[in-house]
Amino acid sequence: MSRRGRSRLLQAMLAAVAVAATTMTGTLAAAADDGADGTRAMTIAAVDAGSISGTVTRESDDQPVEGIAVFRQSVVTSPPRMTFTDQNGEYRFDDVAAGDHIIWFSAPDSHGLAMEYWDGVATRAEATAITVVAGEERSGIDASMQGLATISGTVTRETDGSPVTGAVEVFSDAGSWSGAIEPDGTYSVAVAAGTHLVRFQSSDDTAAAEYWEDAATEEAATPITVTPGEVRTGIDAELASVAAITGTIFVGGAPLAESVIVEAWSGGEFAGIAYSRNDGTYRLALPAGDYTLRAGLSEFGIDWGLMYYRDAKTASEATSVTLGSTDDVTGIDFTLEPGADIQGVVTTSGATLPSEGAAVTALLWSNGEWREVATINTLDVYRFGSDDPFIAQESGPLPAGEYRIRVAAEGFCTRYSGGATSLEKATSIWAGAGGTFPNIDVTLTPSCDAPAPALTLSAGTIRAGGSLTVTGSGFGAGESVAFELHSDPIALGSLTADQNGRISGVLRIPASAPVGAHTLVALRAGGTIQASAALQVTAAASTGSATAPDRLAATGAEVPTGVLLMGLFLTLIGAVLVRRRRAQS
Repeated sequence: MSRRGRSRLLQAMLAAVAVAATTMTGTLAAAADDGADGTRAMTIAAVDAGSISGTVTRESDDQPVEGIAVFRQSVVTSPPRMTFTDQNGEYRFDDVAAGDHIIWFSAPDSHGLAMEYWDGVATRAEATAITVVAGEERSGIDASMQGLATISGTVTRETDGSPVTGAVEVFSDAGSWSGAIEPDGTYSVAVAAGTHLVRFQSSDDTAAAEYWEDAATEEAATPITVTPGEVRTGIDAELASVAAITGTIFVGGAPLAESVIVEAWSGGEFAGIAYSRNDGTYRLALPAGDYTLRAGLSEFGIDWGLMYYRDAKTASEATSVTLGSTDDVTGIDFTLEPGADIQGVVTTSGATLPSEGAAVTALLWSNGEWREVATINTLDVYRFGSDDPFIAQESGPLPAGEYRIRVAAEGFCTRYSGGATSLEKATSIWAGAGGTFPNIDVTLTPSCDAPAPALTLSAGTIRAGGSLTVTGSGFGAGESVAFELHSDPIALGSLTADQNGRISGVLRIPASAPVGAHTLVALRAGGTIQASAALQVTAAASTGSATAPDRLAATGAEVPTGVLLMGLFLTLIGAVLVRRRRAQS
């Protein structure tokens, strides 16, 4: 929402609340009186209530002004109350509770007067609070309202001088004002006295918006200072013509019939945004230049992995798009697929995180190197998808692939998934399309010499029913470490750390474990995850078709020595009996 929109919305809400408010401030007392007809009437009166009153005049001629809306709001309570000045410019608030109050004055457009706060300031932050003690009548809370100034000019196209239609917005800390650009290109906007910025916006996307004087950004704009009643002319603009980048968003070979956001960057700075239409197409009007484009975020959910042009998963691999000032660049298409989300918790040992939290970065293995995809900040829980309960999320924004997580915070040793202190030794997460991968937790320590708990698995993939060797370090001496297979927890047993904090042992993956991507987690007492490692579980070997040696290997069990000796003995006895039968025959 624009500054003007926010200002207008706030003013409308305040006025509506003020009119609707019927709660009387102050302490009330009730007494029953006998009426002349024998009935009893209830009289309600404010106890210890005070009042605020004053007169509103026009600064230019000191004449009283009728019809000015006067607002009063307690510093500690809401909503505001409102009244109007009479023909003598006077107003009065009764039943004012003891305490501090803010007063402001707003005139109808027809009066040509600027809104102000008591005592003669333009913003609430500058307003002087009025203190009312119990039963006090505060008078003399007057206002001398200044006349509005006028800013006017003409808006044309830079290429041929033809008029541009659209709107002009004037804004500052004191508020915002706007006016339409007429068909002949002229405009006039009434504003409060002060220093403002002026922005010109065309009604179509073939002309670039700009600020006075000939500036593309708010930071580069030239301020304009006007005095009460001043008419400032000649604030003109020549808008540069712009072309557009166009294309189509595809999913599964067909145009995507839902709104997807297409973003553009230039020189590392955000440059523009567009939304795809129901037919999957989009149009992004921009000034001439070189741009990096990305698509994937949905307006009403996070279902698609972020994709850069052309078919690149990271910004470092994107193909730049060059746009001129006259001709559109067409065919800048995107093919999306469901994305993934990686989630976890950042904990600390030996210190607390700074107020800005820790930066969590997802790095994707692509074209022979680890490349940054996204970075988020957290004080504890992190997820790369949205945590807004009103945004639907069935997957996430990360393109499918192999990831490693980096966590950095001021005052802490940078750690990676699996507790490693380097990217090369980090544990990988295989994030499939449309999947959510939780429990990728990382513990930060102030020093890299104090290693965080870390796990190493003998294999990254194992059949259900098989056994897995697990080693680890960084645990407490003699600590009993419990293991579970997540996301639906499956208890796997526990191992005990030695005096150096190392663990080593074999864990059996139950034959009933679901096939797919899992996380093996190490738990400290109380159930807190202190280390994790990704693990892929495949289907158990089929006993109907496997050979005997295969079936034994699939169980993960050892054959007892006694059973082997008994088998050998029976084999020898059988051979002797066969030999006797042959001799007798």
